[in-house]
Amino acid sequence: MQNKRKESNQYIDPFDPLRNKQRDPIRKGKAVGHMKIISDNDEWSTPQELLLHKCNHFLFNPKFDYASSHINHKYPNYFTLQDDSLKQDWLQDGFLNPPYTQVREFMNKAITQWKTNGIGILILVFAKTDTAWYHDLIEPLRKNGSIVVEFHRGRISFDEVDEISNVVWADKCKVWSKSNSAPYGNMWIFLPPCKQKSTQTI
Repeated sequence: MQNKRKESNQYIDPFDPLRNKQRDPIRKGKAVGHMKIISDNDEWSTPQELLLHKCNHFLFNPKFDYASSHINHKYPNYFTLQDDSLKQDWLQDGFLNPPYTQVREFMNKAITQWKTNGIGILILVFAKTDTAWYHDLIEPLRKNGSIVVEFHRGRISFDEVDEISNVVWADKCKVWSKSNSAPYGNMWIFLPPCKQKSTQTI
């Protein structure tokens, strides 16, 4: 009797996560490429119109930019890299677009200052809800209703900061095209200011 080679009739599930993980080099390549861009340049400026829109949405009026530079600050009062925002007291309602390479440190700082000083902080950060910092710092506050988390629809095209020529290239200039658009989404985190209780003398 001749031995016949068995043909494989094994069913391949197109939705198998391991299979998709192995055959998705494009997505992985885009993410790795974007992280390489971030490591080379941590200065990404939030589009002004978008920031104003979200401030109006939350009825919030920030006075301070807690992670900025002399070029791309959104408010007259701001901390630069040289000021080392993580070592400063945050005493005014403010906006925070943290450096991508120090997200956990800045989120921890923001929450600490929010609780200690009663200030309000509007934060724009990438929407990676699988990260440890999100589950450790943000999710518990979101669940108990202390803060608001809103996911941005679509992808934000950040403005590229040109430190050499002291210019912030807006997306409309088409200088960087889509290279400043992350391969993942963003979310807004609003830490509302604590309203002072009025005291009465009897």
